[in-house]
Amino acid sequence: MQQFPVAYRRRFQVDSEDIISRMPENVITNVLDRLPLQVAVRTSILSRNWRCCPLLENLEISSNTQDGKVKLGDIAKLVNLKMFSLKLEMLGDYVVTSSDILQLVGSLPKLEKLKLNFRGCMMLAKAGARETLLANLHCLKMLALKKIDFKDHIMLECAYDLINGLPNLQTLKMTHATSSPDYLKVPCSIKGNLQLQYVDFGCLCCEENEVCFIESVLAYSPLLKKMVIKDVCDCHFEDDSWSLPRKLLKLHRASPIAEIHLC
Repeated sequence: MQQFPVAYRRRFQVDSEDIISRMPENVITNVLDRLPLQVAVRTSILSRNWRCCPLLENLEISSNTQDGKVKLGDIAKLVNLKMFSLKLEMLGDYVVTSSDILQLVGSLPKLEKLKLNFRGCMMLAKAGARETLLANLHCLKMLALKKIDFKDHIMLECAYDLINGLPNLQTLKMTHATSSPDYLKVPCSIKGNLQLQYVDFGCLCCEENEVCFIESVLAYSPLLKKMVIKDVCDCHFEDDSWSLPRKLLKLHRASPIAEIHLC
């Protein structure tokens, strides 16, 4: 292999380290937004003085990530994120707490859209005040929670904490995961009126926690315009009086114009 003089290698190394930091910020942002996750994060972190670390605006972490798992601390440094999509099982720490998730989301003050996939995620409860971790998230208006197990009280309480902590949330999308065999009733814990205008539920099984969640959303969303409920499986009820359509007709709606669509 060809050997270069030491002076040349040193000069090349310095130039390579500095080239990112010398770019205009808008150029860095455009480049980072087009790079795969691990390359973008690694490039941001290695840039001199961490100058371009906060410039990434769109970030998706899913099972398609090729370079291994990522750490919560690396993501928290990307404070300029506006769209963030995360499959929680891709985190380096296999077990996470609801406080870990809330603290991570709360560290991204410019976030406008958040998508969290709970499939394969093992969660532990953690005591302490959690809602204050989201105090600065005034820009976030769209929240998508995928593969929520409504029988997992820790996971469901995390969902409640997220919704309660987002003062300007307008759109909520949720899908149900295959439920765990153990069932624990989770009390409705929405606190105060929400700003929700559009809600989309998918793959519901008409379990008690699901109906309770829908009931609380309807009761605390005075600006709600439309709720869509898709892929409903309610065949396990022997008594037709428990079917979801019948239940929905009896639920109070805070919004006089709210429409409910069953698909």
